[in-house]
Amino acid sequence: MTRDVPIEIRRGNDDPAVIWEFANADGTPANLAGSVFELVVAWQAVPYSAAGGALPEGEITHSSDAVNGDGALVVEGAAGRVIWPYTIAESDLIPRGQGPRYVLRRVIGGKTRDWAGGPVTVRSFLP
Repeated sequence: MTRDVPIEIRRGNDDPAVIWEFANADGTPANLAGSVFELVVAWQAVPYSAAGGALPEGEITHSSDAVNGDGALVVEGAAGRVIWPYTIAESDLIPRGQGPRYVLRRVIGGKTRDWAGGPVTVRSFLP
């Protein structure tokens, strides 16, 4: 069920949240009950940027597991949805145009599988 899905956010914003919707072959929402989802957004270091010099490599990680993770991802199991309500600080941290990418993994029954991934585009009116 892995999907290559680009996502887009706006620098300095925290709305709208990023939403992934998963469906069965017949179009009904996938049942995500009992699933934990993990998100990793990562980017490589950039030696020079128009925004003022070098940018270090970085990574943002989140989990829907409120017990063992940070609970920052929201899973709507019956609706087949995973939601990342990113913060303003996160949207400011991810570099524009420097190739940030993400992977969204599902963990269920002790097994981990990639469910979506791709490029992260950060838009802004400012450089």
